[in-house]
Amino acid sequence: GDEPGLLSWFRSHPFLAERLDIIRDAVRRCQGKAKTAPPLTPPPDLPPEVFVELRSDAWSGGGQALWAEVMKETRQWLWAALMEATQQGKSLFRPVRRWQRHRSVILTLQVTPTNWQLAPIPQMSGWSQWQVRMRWQLLRANGEPIADGDERFGTTFAESEPALTALLSAAPTLARRLAKFIVQHFKATGERRFLSIR
Repeated sequence: GDEPGLLSWFRSHPFLAERLDIIRDAVRRCQGKAKTAPPLTPPPDLPPEVFVELRSDAWSGGGQALWAEVMKETRQWLWAALMEATQQGKSLFRPVRRWQRHRSVILTLQVTPTNWQLAPIPQMSGWSQWQVRMRWQLLRANGEPIADGDERFGTTFAESEPALTALLSAAPTLARRLAKFIVQHFKATGERRFLSIR
């Protein structure tokens, strides 16, 4: 508030009211200048920033809850897997996190399970196997397909281990397979052609 008298001569900071006036003046000067968002153009010497949205269709057969949990865990690992894959491939693009997607190229990887098996292994007593066949589709932001593939993934685990634990422990490996698929097709199709920042 106010500091009348001799003390006001020794203060080193503006009064609160003065600070508010400074802020109001700054807001008035900036209004009108920020009506449209500035164009975001990445430096030409840097690889583009890319956000990959991982979407999965639900599995209609047995194991619905397990599949949902596996895909949830795989989403958590995908960014790290993409970072690893792009560094190994000499940075085709820079993966970004969800909060940075407003400034990046957006790709969608759609995963659709087409077959699911979770059963004991007949030749190996005390062991079970999980296998899932999937269709992977890499899409541009407008839904145009870049690539698709029919892939199979699975893991073997002891029957004494809970199935959910075993399947979740396989999620990082699945994320690495997905990342490899994304990076390979990003490179193969010359993605500079469509990398326009929105």
